[in-house]
Amino acid sequence: MALPIDYTLIVKQDKFYLTNNEVGSDLNYTIKNIAECTVDTIEATGVITPLETLELPITTDGTHFIELVRVTDLITEEVYIQYYLNLQLSMIEDIFTVLCPCDCGCKACVDLSCDKCEALLTARNKIDVFKYLTAPYYDAAFSTVHRGTSCLIEPQLYCDVAIEGVTGVTEYNETLTKELIAIDYLAMYFWDIKIAESAATPEQVDLDYINDKYQSESILCCINSLGIDIKEIQQLIEDMASGTINSAVYVALPPTNVGFLEVDLDNREAGYEFTEVDFTENVVGGYPPAGPNPTASTNLFHSIRIDTILATGDPDIGILMYDGVPITVVPQIITLVEINAGKLSYDSPNVDVSDTDTFTYSVSNVGAPSIFISSPS
Repeated sequence: MALPIDYTLIVKQDKFYLTNNEVGSDLNYTIKNIAECTVDTIEATGVITPLETLELPITTDGTHFIELVRVTDLITEEVYIQYYLNLQLSMIEDIFTVLCPCDCGCKACVDLSCDKCEALLTARNKIDVFKYLTAPYYDAAFSTVHRGTSCLIEPQLYCDVAIEGVTGVTEYNETLTKELIAIDYLAMYFWDIKIAESAATPEQVDLDYINDKYQSESILCCINSLGIDIKEIQQLIEDMASGTINSAVYVALPPTNVGFLEVDLDNREAGYEFTEVDFTENVVGGYPPAGPNPTASTNLFHSIRIDTILATGDPDIGILMYDGVPITVVPQIITLVEINAGKLSYDSPNVDVSDTDTFTYSVSNVGAPSIFISSPS
């Protein structure tokens, strides 16, 4: 049976980098922009030599399909990427425009170039479109922040509805619209920071880039002038379970029924055999499967990839085992079938509950078994 193609896909500053980890084979690639309503467009083709890293030439919004072919045996892999940076930048610029009039005290000021109501609604519409296209990537953050700010928003909403119910007419509520825009902005901004700080590798963390992209120095000042407690919203996001974090910003995300969690073995049980529940019991829902046409059958746990192993040489540290043999080389892919067959186990040297051993892993689903998404251990 042929081995899957060995490659790594990371995102840094909204750019995608694909590394050919194959030692003895080139990878041919074809990148297409795919859409249901138009003909697929080939954007680029080329070759990635062994151990070479290529910055993928993706600059247009949409879903992009990448076909990789290993030259030595013509094995193929498919990768799907969602990219909406242009819409996001336009959305942030509109948020800046409508939230930062010259009387707000911000360092940079602009006057609305069109009717204020029209500008606010345009910004609101762009946020809603961005939410729709990137769902459910920010969904958990939106939900958390909206619940945490309900006392700010709901009374005015109910008041507006009551006035309309009695009089048949209610005036456009400019302040409420600005507050809703600001709350969604904060949810996205602090969520992206949380993701960056949880990135798999230090070189993927670039908070300066996020702050520049979100124009945070000016916009946070303007939001503060609305009376919104920014620190409270920041804390709401920081307190969210790290299980929903994914470092690949717009890459096709992992399955809904695969959890990101610390595998907690009571008293470091000796000879412990992992099962599916160890990797699915702490699921935080809302991930789409990979691929352009997801279905329930593709959105299932397929494999884990062991990315880093337990430290060795310490008598107090256990050993991660595959089929009774210590795992010494990573990455190593282990399927759900193998996990449930008891192939993956942990051999502990003691039962000291205070000791903690750590390994990191990534997950993939049936719809795209070769797309692994990094998780905390």
